[in-house]
Amino acid sequence: MHGSFNKRILFVLASLIFLGGAIFVYSSLIQPAYSDAQQMRNELYTKQQMIAKYTQSVQGLQTILSKFQGQGNVQDTISRILPSKQDPSYVTTQLIGFAKLNNLQVQSLALSPQPSIAIGNATGTIRGVGVLQADMQTVGGYSNFKKFLSQIESNLLILDVNNLTMTLQKTTTANVLQETFSIKSYYQL
Repeated sequence: MHGSFNKRILFVLASLIFLGGAIFVYSSLIQPAYSDAQQMRNELYTKQQMIAKYTQSVQGLQTILSKFQGQGNVQDTISRILPSKQDPSYVTTQLIGFAKLNNLQVQSLALSPQPSIAIGNATGTIRGVGVLQADMQTVGGYSNFKKFLSQIESNLLILDVNNLTMTLQKTTTANVLQETFSIKSYYQL
């Protein structure tokens, strides 16, 4: 019995040594590694949060920039539709260009400013609208004049056709129309 008691004590001592070794390995190797891993997780979480905040900030800035960039484009478009000043050369170029494009001969073109149109209590970008009238006389075929009017209608610049009269002119080669009309264009005051 004495021999088995010694074996039990040896096993208990060996168990205590293994337990002490396990505690030593845990405290000297595993716990510092666990602390390092925990610290790395915290750093990773912090960096992920920072990236999320930076991404959100960048997206906010991109949204703001796109709004400001859009305003520049809107202002350019408004200025093409409704020029910021009276520009007779722009109107003349538009009208003569459309006439030539549709094989119409321009016989006369006279520009005259008209009374402006007030916008009641205007505090925005456009305070009033000026009117520039072009009295024009062209010669050409009906289908060409119809295309001319279609282009005037779909032009970016606001143009109104008024006082249209057409007279048939017989020539030796073909029958052509003489078109006399007024076109009003508008601009910002």
